[in-house]
Amino acid sequence: KSTSEQLAQKETRISELASEVEHLEAELHDAKAELSRSTDSFNTKVSSLQEEKRAVEMKVQELSVKSDNASKEVDTLRQEIATLNQLSTDLTKDNEENRRKYSEAESSLTEARGEISSLARKLKEAESEISHLSERYSSAEESWETLKIDYQTEIENLKVKYEEVLRTNDNLSTHLETL
Repeated sequence: KSTSEQLAQKETRISELASEVEHLEAELHDAKAELSRSTDSFNTKVSSLQEEKRAVEMKVQELSVKSDNASKEVDTLRQEIATLNQLSTDLTKDNEENRRKYSEAESSLTEARGEISSLARKLKEAESEISHLSERYSSAEESWETLKIDYQTEIENLKVKYEEVLRTNDNLSTHLETL
């Protein structure tokens, strides 16, 4: 082959390689953009899950305080009932005053039992809500961990692709320099 034919072939090959380099640079740009979008999306979801986690923790803490307060009220009312039971036992029913006190004690005892029943229901509701919020908190943590793993895998895959494109680009550049 003549020198001009060899030169023409090399120029054609250089043109092809330059076109391939442009194509790889476009792929590299797309991969970087995808990595940026994935990272932004991941950060947004992580932030949202962290906010939900904080809200759930605050609600659990609030319900825990309510539960403690209700338990204290139940204890106080149980002490009052014990006192009233003792008082009603001590009263003699023969005396008019004692009958009146007995009646008042019975009324207070019935009222206290009603309050205990109401507080026990409220305590069960608070415990149920705490349990529900704990489940939501656990679910949110699991979702967060799964999402974190998915995005870390995606980021690693994009890094590998990015490195492959860089190696190909370097190889093409080396090849172009040898021509």
